[in-house]
Amino acid sequence: TDLPALAPAFIWYPYGESAEFPQLGSGGRNAMAGPVYYSDLYTADTKFPDYYDGKIFIYDWIRGWVKAVTMNENGDFEKMESFMPNTKFNAIIDMEMGPDGRIYILEYGNGWFSKNPDAGLSRIDFNGGNRAPSVSQISADKTSGSNPLTVTFTATSSDPENDPMTYVWDLGNGETKTTEVPSLTHTFNTIGEYEVKVTAKDPAGLTGTSSIASVYSGNIAPEVAIAINGNQTFYFPGKKVNYSVSISDADNPDAASDLSTLYISADYIEGLDKAESDMGHKVMTEAMLGKSLFTTLTCKTCHKEAEASVGPSYLDVAKKYSEKDIDYLKNKIKNGGGGVWGETAMPANPDMKDSDLNALVAYILSLDQVTTPSLPASGSVDATAGKNPTTSGVLMLTASYTDQGGENIKPLTGSTTVLLRNNTIDMGTTGEYTGGYSSMNYDGNNLVVVPKNEASFAIKSIDLTDITSVTSTAVTIGDLGDEYVFELRLDSPTGELLGSTTFVQSSANGSANAPSYSQFTIPLAGQTDGKPHSLFVVTKPKNTGGSGTFVVAGMTFNSK
Repeated sequence: TDLPALAPAFIWYPYGESAEFPQLGSGGRNAMAGPVYYSDLYTADTKFPDYYDGKIFIYDWIRGWVKAVTMNENGDFEKMESFMPNTKFNAIIDMEMGPDGRIYILEYGNGWFSKNPDAGLSRIDFNGGNRAPSVSQISADKTSGSNPLTVTFTATSSDPENDPMTYVWDLGNGETKTTEVPSLTHTFNTIGEYEVKVTAKDPAGLTGTSSIASVYSGNIAPEVAIAINGNQTFYFPGKKVNYSVSISDADNPDAASDLSTLYISADYIEGLDKAESDMGHKVMTEAMLGKSLFTTLTCKTCHKEAEASVGPSYLDVAKKYSEKDIDYLKNKIKNGGGGVWGETAMPANPDMKDSDLNALVAYILSLDQVTTPSLPASGSVDATAGKNPTTSGVLMLTASYTDQGGENIKPLTGSTTVLLRNNTIDMGTTGEYTGGYSSMNYDGNNLVVVPKNEASFAIKSIDLTDITSVTSTAVTIGDLGDEYVFELRLDSPTGELLGSTTFVQSSANGSANAPSYSQFTIPLAGQTDGKPHSLFVVTKPKNTGGSGTFVVAGMTFNSK
């Protein structure tokens, strides 16, 4: 009954951009206050610097940022600054200053009421000294070509202190070169495979090393292409997907006349983030490479595929060994030996690379395995490969082809993959929210919340060929109080109008806590160039609206 006066808000922000605090961004919001750091409470070397003395750490559970806020002597807001702005935080739900002067954070993960793999407990340490540079990747403008081969390598590198760096390039042939810039052009004059890597070094001598970029001089890898007849983004459950595969090989213009090493597979997988070549295709592609390698190496002098020669046939070897013997077989090929199949000694291949050893063993073992045959070079496949379709399901078509190489020239493989996603999109794949649009995840379902003012969001990189309409699933709780115009626009919120409709809430709204489900369809006309575009969904309420909640739970692209 006897309460102090209500204090004014310290920091405040809406769903849209804040005029007072623009650095807080826009979208969903959930303000959280962390600890105030007092440097005199800690004596350990691990404590944060005195710079943060008296500052309060704040964070937003949805937007994922952390800010350090400076206060005046009376406790009023003075300024704020970003804290670790380049770090992705996954819904911080608690933050505490530990007794060692470090920050500990608890991350809930990006999903509501679900077992989130990105949830976790983390510790933030302060490093006040010099930090080592890093090389995130190394790329090459070409990975194969005729000998001599000139290649430009580029390293993606960074140094936390922005110190100048020098780059030491290991060219995979015993040579090293040093540059002051993160790129190098080099000509390889001898046929062979070269594994190139680079080390970045700062003035204090700290280093970061890249992964390996592999290039082959003496052969040009074949190019493989998959053409889809129809929409290039979606598959439609219950309908066939028509495809054709073509190959070209600069070293062999007649490559298409022999497709014995062409392997095509179709698989239906869950989630774009899991869109990797299926294991069966990897094994078969490796076996095809091993088959071509066999014809270019001295192995063919002593071994044949199906009949005994100086050494056992590869078929007999495949019957004797299995996948658990892969390391043994690789060691046998590389180091040689005898006594297993008779007294004839098998010569060593000490310079054979591990990737080639894997390919040869895969080929040998495949001779006694039941393998999935390749699809034809052109044809049609079931859109879901016989599985039940889901909104996160992806049809993956993969094709690979291995050329024949030559005498002492390694055969090379070219491959490509086409991904088609369900025509009902997962709303978690939308983005570019404006006007207060925000995304949420409820019980494992991704949703977008429609604001009570003109706003938009984007569905990126889709082909609208043969799409005649879009059906949306709406969820409302309580009374919206007005109608909403839905517009579909090309490439921007003000781009070409492709279709529109008016959403009218059903009279059966239920209670304030009971959701009401409905669907509405937006006719679509226009873009048919077969290229990927962004489709912007623009919503315009006809008046100020009621207190209800409006959510779009799904959108289905309908084909003609």
